[in-house]
Amino acid sequence: MLSSRDPESADQWEYVKGFGYTNQPPLLQDDQILLVLRYPKTLTLTNRAIRGSMKSLNPKSNIKYFDEVHISSGLGASAKYEFSSDKIVSKVCHSYPYEDRLMKGGFHIYKGLDFCLILERFTQGEAMIVLPSWQCNEADNFCSKLGPFGSDKEIKATNGSFKDVKLVLQDVQCEKELSRDNGDFLKVSAVFRAVSPCEKQFRAAQRTGLNNMTLSADGVWNSSSGQLCMVGCLGMVDVQGNGCNSRICLYLPLLFSIKQRSIIMGTISSIDKSARSYFPLSFEKLVRPAEMWDQYTSANPYYSYSKSDSAIAVLEKNKPFNFGSVIKKSLLKFPKLEDTQAFLVSLSLLSEDLTLHISAFPDPIPKSRPSRTDVQMEIVSLGPLFGRYWSSGNSSILEEETPYHSKAEYTEKQLLLNVSVNSPLLEQHPTTISRCFSWRVFMI
Repeated sequence: MLSSRDPESADQWEYVKGFGYTNQPPLLQDDQILLVLRYPKTLTLTNRAIRGSMKSLNPKSNIKYFDEVHISSGLGASAKYEFSSDKIVSKVCHSYPYEDRLMKGGFHIYKGLDFCLILERFTQGEAMIVLPSWQCNEADNFCSKLGPFGSDKEIKATNGSFKDVKLVLQDVQCEKELSRDNGDFLKVSAVFRAVSPCEKQFRAAQRTGLNNMTLSADGVWNSSSGQLCMVGCLGMVDVQGNGCNSRICLYLPLLFSIKQRSIIMGTISSIDKSARSYFPLSFEKLVRPAEMWDQYTSANPYYSYSKSDSAIAVLEKNKPFNFGSVIKKSLLKFPKLEDTQAFLVSLSLLSEDLTLHISAFPDPIPKSRPSRTDVQMEIVSLGPLFGRYWSSGNSSILEEETPYHSKAEYTEKQLLLNVSVNSPLLEQHPTTISRCFSWRVFMI
């Protein structure tokens, strides 16, 4: 059965404007359709997609006729993948690790052998943020390019800020390689898919076709450096690898601060020496406290507080003494460390108590229906605790069994806790369209 336009209707595409399963297109039975699919015998970097076409055998004058449709689909992570030879990978990673700006930045990077498990969990069903190319000093048409990817009018309209442009990582596969002299190696394969601001992230993550919005990537990760270096091929390429002209470097940081909030960070750059195709594209995934509970947490990620003295100075400056405030505070109950819990457990419970999800409205509320703003406050770190503490699976951090307040060595000054907070604002418009503002508050 083939969906068709209604020739008797004034608007032959009227059904497209409707919603719901009850609004179905007219169906025609047609046995004059030729479908051809070509499956690769071996799944590789340059041959990793099902290719095919569907065309009508009817004459053009027939109402059942349609133009030829070209088909492309990846085989997914469940298919057996044959990793590329060192010849192709060395094209971009010949001097491993590649010295990009992140490698030179001196970040504390994850180097454990659970790299692939962590990468897949942090990217499964999630999207990474594409960062603005503010450091580009070239012409606008060069700086506003979305790396090697194609750009629709919505992406071009961002003028290089790439607001609401996402990057989805799909079909991550890994294979352990025999140890070399300078550390353990993993071969890694994946597909990077760029998502336009006008496209739903969930829908884009379900796509499998390869086109000018996808980079098929293949490379190596070394435990000695913690860098994942990959060669990227745009869309569908030939077996010689023509079109594999991108270098991808990706890291999992372990050190966080008021300036560094990314749990994944990376760059995509061109290796085409004949012409500068595009300005290096940077991407990241911001840390979410609720994700801190598995092999990544066992590697002891930590937060470096840098504004403690400034925060204490503000606290003392804005703390006038008066009996009214003392009486008021004595009548209120505030979140606090539990006396009966071990230290890390108490910190984790307090982090949950301090987490805030609430709606905000204008004051006074206007007569017209206002947009609703959701205010969130997520505790990234509290004292020495980063993320959340899970006693059943966090054996790398020694839990203090003695209740916090029962220890004599803790003074009143030590009861002041450093805290780091992410506070995004999400505005819900009456039209149900969501916009996320890149506004964060960091309390140290």
